[in-house]
Parts: sequence; structure tokens; C-alpha cells
Amino acid sequence: MLIRIIDRFEANLIIIFIKKPFGNHLTIARYCDRMIEQAIMHTLVPLLKFDNQGDVAIIQPKENKSYWYCLCQFTRHLLHQISLIGLVILYLICGGLLFTFIESQYDLEKDAEREKLIRVTYLNIRILAINLLNEQLNENFETAYQQWRWDKDKSSNYIYLNEQRVNMLDNQTAFELETLSMGLALRQAAGEKFVYKWTYATAILYAATLVTTIGYGNISPKTICGKFSTVIYALMGVLLVVSWLELVGESLAVSVAHYYQRLNRFVRRYLKGKTKPLRDKNLLSKE
Repeated sequence: MLIRIIDRFEANLIIIFIKKPFGNHLTIARYCDRMIEQAIMHTLVPLLKFDNQGDVAIIQPKENKSYWYCLCQFTRHLLHQISLIGLVILYLICGGLLFTFIESQYDLEKDAEREKLIRVTYLNIRILAINLLNEQLNENFETAYQQWRWDKDKSSNYIYLNEQRVNMLDNQTAFELETLSMGLALRQAAGEKFVYKWTYATAILYAATLVTTIGYGNISPKTICGKFSTVIYALMGVLLVVSWLELVGESLAVSVAHYYQRLNRFVRRYLKGKTKPLRDKNLLSKE
């Protein structure tokens, strides 16, 4: 079905670029009509057979080898190739836009959630440290007050020691908070560095790996909509790329068969030229 659509598109291009500009020329118009008929009644692969010598020969109808016919034939083949390649490229561009639109929103939401989690964790740790510090200060104050009532002379030294302990605890808590905040910042930076972002370039790469069935890369959709779109996009894209590869394979098969025939003819002529003097010598010797 896809090949039929492309053939119809080629017929329209032949009418626009060849028949209309040169329509006054009767020969060109006649050949363009024949090319349009061939584009509509297109066959994918030429028929092949083996002749008596075991060589591959392409079965083709007798064609007119004039200049305008060859030009129309080449134009048709070129338009066929260009239209299918252009369709593949356009499909990849649309796939890049689709996956960028779907998955980039997911990345933004995940970044916002991660940043919110870091802020909440930092605030909770700070509140916990302040509560522990207040509990320690209350315990030290009660102990110091009891000691002051028991021995007023020694209470000042004990209070001084407790103040030193409180200061050390405060400094240690501040150091742990700073270390923890730096660790969270490093984790956030590492996460932003190694998490593969969905940019337009990576989306096109992902689309290309889908339609070519390579599957290379470490990117994959995370959303349900992205996964469902991947299945639909791959089903249609693989068919399109297979059609293009089939056309390329057809062209290569025709080219290989053509050059094989030419090489075979050259070898036959060369061997025929070598054996002809031997035949002449045998005839002379018999006479």
C-alpha cells in the first residue's frame, strides 16, 4: 500500500516537472504518459531467469532506448528514491518532536520533586539538630543548678565546662549539617549529570533506533503515554524503513545483474579471442 502511494506521488511529480514544462513536444508528452502508466503499474523486482549457458538474464519488455525515454526513466527512479528517503527523514523529525514533547515534561516534574525532597530533608535535619541541642542544654542547666546549690564555690567551674561542651556540640552539629548539605548538593549534581535528559537530539536518536530495530542507547520512555507511543511509532516506522530497504535492495540487485552480464560478455570475448588462433592452427594442420 505504501509503495502504491509513493508511485502515485511520483506520477504527479512527473506531470509537474516534465510533462507541463515540455508538454508541447509530442515525443516528450508521449513518453511521460508511458512513464505515468509504469509508475501506476509498478512492479517491485524485475523477473530473473537462467539462460542456456547458466547465466542470469533479466526479462524485460522491449523498450525504446531514445534520449527522452531514458531521461524519463532516470527521473522516475530518482524521484522514487528521493520521495521515500524524504518520507523516512520526515517521519524521524516528527518522532523527535513527539518524544521530546512527551518525555521532557516528565523530566521537569522529576527535577522539581527531587529539589523539593532535598529541601524538606535539609529542614528536617536542621530541626532535629536544634531539638537535640535544646535537650542537651536543658540537661546541662539542671545539672549545673543542682551543683550550684550543693557547692557554690565549684559551680562556676562546672558551668564553664558545660559551656565548653555545649559549644563543642554546637560546632559539631553545624559541621554535620554542613557536611550533609554538601553531600546532598553533590548527589543532586551527580543526578543531574548522569540522568539522560530528553532533548530534541536524543529524541531523534531514540526514534532512529526504533525504526531501524537497532535498540542502541540508554534512553527509554518513563511515562505510559511515551511507552504506548513507542509501540505505535515502531510498528509504522519499521514498515516504512523496510520498504525503503526493499527499494535499495532492488536497485542493487539490478545493478549487480547488469554488471555481471557485462563482465560475463567481456570474459567470453576474451576467451573467444584466445581460442580462435588455436582453431586456425588446427585447420591449417589438417589441410
